[in-house]
Amino acid sequence: MTRALVYLLILGLTASSVYAQTDSSNFSIRVFGGTDTEAPTTPVLSGSVISQNQVNLSWSTPVDNFFVSGYVLFRDGLPIATTSQVSYSDVGLIASTTYTYAVKAFDPSFNYSSSSNVVVLTTPDNPSPPAPNSDSNGGTATRVVLNNIEINPTERSAQFLVQTVRPARFEIRWGRSNAYELGYTVNDIFVSSYETTLRDLEPGTKYYYEVVGYTPFGLATVLEKGSFSTIPVTESFPPVNVSGFIAVRDGADVRLMWEVPAGENIASIKIVRSHLGFPAHAQDGVVIYQGLGTEIKDNDILNQFSPVYYSAFVIDKTGAVSSGAVARVYAVQPGVPDSSDITIPIPSGLDGEIKEETIASTSPYVSAGTRMPQLDEIFILQKEERVPLAKQGVTLDSEAPFLISIPKSAVSENLKTIIASLSDPTDSRRTYSFMLRINKDGTAYEAVLPPTLLEGVSRLIIDIYDYESHIVANYQKTITFKQSEVHNQVPVFPDQIVHSFMTYGWMVATPLLLLMAMWLWFRRRATVIEDKL
Repeated sequence: MTRALVYLLILGLTASSVYAQTDSSNFSIRVFGGTDTEAPTTPVLSGSVISQNQVNLSWSTPVDNFFVSGYVLFRDGLPIATTSQVSYSDVGLIASTTYTYAVKAFDPSFNYSSSSNVVVLTTPDNPSPPAPNSDSNGGTATRVVLNNIEINPTERSAQFLVQTVRPARFEIRWGRSNAYELGYTVNDIFVSSYETTLRDLEPGTKYYYEVVGYTPFGLATVLEKGSFSTIPVTESFPPVNVSGFIAVRDGADVRLMWEVPAGENIASIKIVRSHLGFPAHAQDGVVIYQGLGTEIKDNDILNQFSPVYYSAFVIDKTGAVSSGAVARVYAVQPGVPDSSDITIPIPSGLDGEIKEETIASTSPYVSAGTRMPQLDEIFILQKEERVPLAKQGVTLDSEAPFLISIPKSAVSENLKTIIASLSDPTDSRRTYSFMLRINKDGTAYEAVLPPTLLEGVSRLIIDIYDYESHIVANYQKTITFKQSEVHNQVPVFPDQIVHSFMTYGWMVATPLLLLMAMWLWFRRRATVIEDKL
């Protein structure tokens, strides 16, 4: 134990190197040194019979020198559950049967406490319901009494929180009418506090519901009837991703660089690292940076893992998070010189001259029945224009962000990651990659790419990965980036008109004046001749 404390003290004194990587927030890392041989203290177990088929068990929280990881519950000397909670409902029991229970606690080093006290519980027979009588809690033994019900609807779901005086089973029915024609949900455990969520609802829609409670004897009580309305959908896009996100190998270190999107609504940039694959969200890995800077160094990481995956997420002031720009870097392989170079592999098709074409292909890893999007199911949205990938001759504004969208229904659930890569319009050897994530209403995989700010021809490549990190589908599309017509028009101001006339107007005015003078001379000559006649 003393040795472990010494190790912890040394690690605490050297922890300043961790904080040097942050901009606006600090990140603490707990490291346990030495060998932990101390077991948690013994928990105290208690239990109660709920019905002929269920008993509820709970136990006290023990103490450990580090912390308690979980508990193993035993029934009749055999383990039946491992949990991190301090309570458990044992269901599926036999009526009129005696059971013995005990529990042990364990810590991160799998040191187990001694066994708790033994609790003996006997399930009852299947008796007739007792006669109605009030108990001290204000409820009765023959019906379920409601304490509170709370409904929290979102755009496409509704959370139900139901609390009763005694433990009960619950059934919730719902529909667009009082017939509750859309479905029902039932729980199998008798509890006094029940929580469930109704999903796949329509936004901005009124639903009717009925909540029914069942006693352990099977008697049903309608607890509440009513209605709720889901929240209407508000049209919104996730934040624009960072631009120019690259990972540069520097010996065993990795330098990460990016550009913060324009606008005053950006709260921070969060860089997340993983060695298992591209972090899919802002909590999926180790956060190595959060702030509004444009560069960070990940020290000595290539001596620990290779490859290393990074995702850069933009978080706006409303809390919305971008889909993520991604980068990947490898350690130096034996026999390859160590140099500071960009180690993001160039996707297939971005290593040569870009030609006008649209390509879609799948790999042998695709299993039968796997759904893959067609070219006309992948869309590019910019301003008011919605363009399918199948369209030829796609031209986008180089100074505006654009969204890539694939319907959720077009992609099988077993597919892991969708990555979109875009080459630099001025240098096809450089490419930047972005992750497509499911949108807020759960209908499509989307990513908002930043404006290129450069004119030229680029290639968009979309790769779909399975859970074994194989590319199972590849899509390539040629895109031309140009400035919009509004930017190409040069405004003409009044002072410029006067200056142009003073500079170049004589070139037009002189011939006109000569022609007018000749016309007046001939006109006057003709008049003189007529007078003589």
